[in-house]
This record gives sequence, structure tokens and C-alpha cells, in this order.
Amino acid sequence: MSIVSQRVGTITRTVCLQVTIGKNLTFFVGYLKYEETELALPLEYIILISVGGGVLILSVIVVIIMYRMKSKKNNSMMRRMQIQMDNLESKVAKECKEGRQAVSYGGAGRVG
Repeated sequence: MSIVSQRVGTITRTVCLQVTIGKNLTFFVGYLKYEETELALPLEYIILISVGGGVLILSVIVVIIMYRMKSKKNNSMMRRMQIQMDNLESKVAKECKEGRQAVSYGGAGRVG
């Protein structure tokens, strides 16, 4: 079974519909008329909504990128401060150790 359509009018958008079964059997079904559906919103509003949505998505992406950059900067600063604290603790521990050794040797390390 096949459906053959022929365009009858270009302005009214009417189509002649025929159904062909095999080689010899053809039925004329009738004419089809296409109707154009109107959009619920005018095209200008659809464009404005699309542009607004694009701007909103773009601004969210920019905020996410800025947040990631700031968090990386803060993590880097925290690592640096942790290294400085570790170095300071190491120096204090070394001075305490040297101070105990000086006291245990009877002030050999004192000048004065």
C-alpha cells in the first residue's frame, strides 16, 4: 500500500491524496488542507526569552568559574600557611632541644 500526494494549490496548501494498492488498484481519498498553527507567543517574545535564558546560563557559568578560581587561591594560601606553621614548629622544637642541651651541660652554651 502506498500513499501518493500531489500538490493542487500552492497558496491554499491543498494536497490531493490517493492510496495505491498493487499496480492497478488506486483509491482517491480526497483533498488535504494544511492549516498553519499560530504560536502561543509572538516571535519577539520567544527571542527575548531565549536571549534572557542564554544570558542567565552565561552568568551562572561565570559565577561558577569565579568561585573555582577563588577557592583554588584560598587552598593555595592555606597550603602556604601550613608550610610556614610547620617550619615555625620545627624551629621552635630545635631551639627547645638546644636549650635543654645547654641546661643539661651546665650552661656551656651561654655567653656572658
